[in-house]
Amino acid sequence: VGPWRPARQLYNIPSRDWCFRAWKLGKKMELVAVLSVAAVPSGIRQNVYSNRECDVNERYFLASANVLEFRQRALTNAVVEHSEQWLKRYSARILFKWGIINALRRLFLLAGLHPEAVKNFIRHPGKGGFIARLHKVRGVS
Repeated sequence: VGPWRPARQLYNIPSRDWCFRAWKLGKKMELVAVLSVAAVPSGIRQNVYSNRECDVNERYFLASANVLEFRQRALTNAVVEHSEQWLKRYSARILFKWGIINALRRLFLLAGLHPEAVKNFIRHPGKGGFIARLHKVRGVS
């Protein structure tokens, strides 16, 4: 598959680019049936890096001292939270929109293009545009 490519050379996030290349090469990827990562997205938090905001990460770290209890609580919260969110979102219009989006995604895949890269190319033109926007939002110079 090769190494991660620099974000400034891509229309996508390096990790998604790497996974897409693995998929295109027919590599087998499997989910692990164990909660092993607690990801704390920073892309929507204004100046998260320049303000050195790490309180959310610290809370997760402290909460994970009892790993089994943390996994159970985190999984339960994720399921309940997502269930409530999805119940509010279901409508005929939304389901139709998702159907169209999924059909387009499949067409892009058949053409050998990563759907997220196409979306990022349209929203953030130029290679590295998506990452540049994230840097700006996060407060990275």
